[in-house]
Parts: sequence; structure tokens; C-alpha cells
Amino acid sequence: MLVNRERPNQLILDILKKNKLIPKDGKVTFKSLKGGVSSNIWKVSRGEKTFCVKQPLFKLRVKAPWHAPLERNQFEAKWLQIANEVIPGSAPRIIHSDKEKL
Repeated sequence: MLVNRERPNQLILDILKKNKLIPKDGKVTFKSLKGGVSSNIWKVSRGEKTFCVKQPLFKLRVKAPWHAPLERNQFEAKWLQIANEVIPGSAPRIIHSDKEKL
């Protein structure tokens, strides 16, 4: 899991670069969005494009020892896609979901 929440770890950066969501070289700004207990979430800005990256956590940020399956992110992504098919614009658009690594 991530030690530094201010910037995604190398796995996330590699996925973003591989899928051409951020340039291999160039200016990209990451801002950690606070408040979540089940995921690390960053606002990513590169030029005119802005999007969010969400990385689920196995151990939630709560006092009790509470764990959750990482696969839940895939179910959430699918739900958002279906919601947009039923009512276009009703949910954030998924631009990439990595089923193998996240």
C-alpha cells in the first residue's frame, strides 16, 4: 500500500503512463483528496485535462481492524458505466480501469 498519499506510487504512475493518461515526460500535478477511508484518491491535472485516480485500500483507515476486498473497485466501475448507459451523464465517466493490478 502507499506510504505517501500526496503522490501515487510507481504502480499507479506506470499504469497511467502505459495507458497514455499522463505523458512519460511532462508536467502533471497530483493532489491528494482527503476524507476517504476506503481508498486513496488523487486529482490529476495535465494541461486542460483533469481526472481522478482511485486506488482501493485493503485495510480501511478506521480504528477497528476493518479489511475489504480490493475487487470492490471493479464493481464500482461497472456500476458507474451502467448508470451512464441508463442515464447519460448521471455518473463520472470511467476512462480506465485496471482489473489485473488494482
